[in-house]
Amino acid sequence: MTLAAGPTVSEVSKALGLRLLARANAAERPISAVHVIELADPWNHLAAGELVLSNGLWHAGVEETKEYVRRLAEHGVVGLGYGLVREGEVVPDDVIVACEEAGLPLLEIKPEDRFVTVSEMVFERSNAGREGRLLRSLERSSRMVRALVASDRALETMVECVGEQLSCPVAIVSAGGRVECAVGLSEAAVGLPPEMVGAGTAMDVGEGMRLLLARPPESLGAEAKFILEHAVALVRVEMRRLEEAAEASGVQLGQLLDGLLDGGDDPAAARLQCRSLGIDLRRGVRVLVARLASGSSVSWTELPFTPASVRRGDELIVLLDSTDFERDTASIRAIVDVVAVGVGEGAYDPAALRRSWLEARRAAAIAVRLRDEAQPLLMHTDLGRHEILLRQLRPETIEAFRDSVLGSLYQYDATNGADLVTTVECFLACNCRWSETAKRLCVHENTLRYRISRIEELTGRSLSEMSTRVDFFLAVASLTETDGIEVDAGSESSAPTR
Repeated sequence: MTLAAGPTVSEVSKALGLRLLARANAAERPISAVHVIELADPWNHLAAGELVLSNGLWHAGVEETKEYVRRLAEHGVVGLGYGLVREGEVVPDDVIVACEEAGLPLLEIKPEDRFVTVSEMVFERSNAGREGRLLRSLERSSRMVRALVASDRALETMVECVGEQLSCPVAIVSAGGRVECAVGLSEAAVGLPPEMVGAGTAMDVGEGMRLLLARPPESLGAEAKFILEHAVALVRVEMRRLEEAAEASGVQLGQLLDGLLDGGDDPAAARLQCRSLGIDLRRGVRVLVARLASGSSVSWTELPFTPASVRRGDELIVLLDSTDFERDTASIRAIVDVVAVGVGEGAYDPAALRRSWLEARRAAAIAVRLRDEAQPLLMHTDLGRHEILLRQLRPETIEAFRDSVLGSLYQYDATNGADLVTTVECFLACNCRWSETAKRLCVHENTLRYRISRIEELTGRSLSEMSTRVDFFLAVASLTETDGIEVDAGSESSAPTR
């Protein structure tokens, strides 16, 4: 009869007062079944984990005994109970030796210790253990169900239950790799630990999300698998509930956001709208505008952990917590097919929220024009950089500006083998400091002053004036933003290829 994992051979020995004659140090494996057998060839009837009880009718000689015991051990038997028939009888020495060599625990069962007593004791202990495990499983399931029904943070509570029961870190991760909730991770940790990402167990819970466990699948026993499978089923129920709730309130959410982003005359009413959307302006909110790719579809349920979102034509507008906006932005870009993304400044009141939206739209529009596939994201603060300004101009416009400022210098350098363009570039890079520029160019300061005067003579501009310095700086900076043309010493004007 096969039972749930029960007591060990050592426990049976202590409970019934049976002597362990061999391999006591190997007697800690649990007994799954008790098998009374006298067959000389029982191999088709044995299963791993069994305790074999026998009166030794198969005992014939030393070599035969050694082979018999060896094969018992090979079949995964956890112990042999040798029953003595008459008073004064002892277990044969060759049986003891064979068990020692095979690593098989050997119990001495005297005539007054019946086989049925051993079977009953193992059965009772196994049944008690099975009932205990069942009760624990029911209690764990009940805790997770209560978390699902009663808690306003059901996913977090269920993850905490799983982590506590399996004694390891657990996390729910979005399709974009964002950790939505976790337990057992250090607050100082950056990202997920390798034992969770690489060798850990991953279970799909719907909406592209996964439940990650910092234990490899092969380390999970039956009880752990039951806990994990039950948790996954409940998480999927909660995910479906969130999806249905989002769909039910989607239209209303869009209308509220439309009114909020279009602006209003009543700041108090706007703040109430924000609170109804779960937006905490006290923490700061940034508006993200994503320009969607042609044919791209997106719904609120695809962004279940952002405070609020709405679609307007080819734009997806999302309100993000200022403290986590970089992580949220990366997650959105991983989920939604976008051409470009713009992010506004943080807002702490309704008026600033509208301003953040306009900033994000402006940044997204410029990102579309730049068409930088490697970096389709622009912050509003990026728009203050001269590189972004130059990249928005037509190449011929930039070339004409650069030629008007530097053309005469390029022509002079090409004709005379001089380095006037390099000189003015280095002079500006050193913040127009004479000694520092001279050291960097490895020339005397007087030589540098002669070159600068020559530059001013050729261009008709004075480098002592801030406006001239700005013109020269932008002309030099434009070399890295657009393609130049080949130098032609005979042309009226020329620009370099960098």
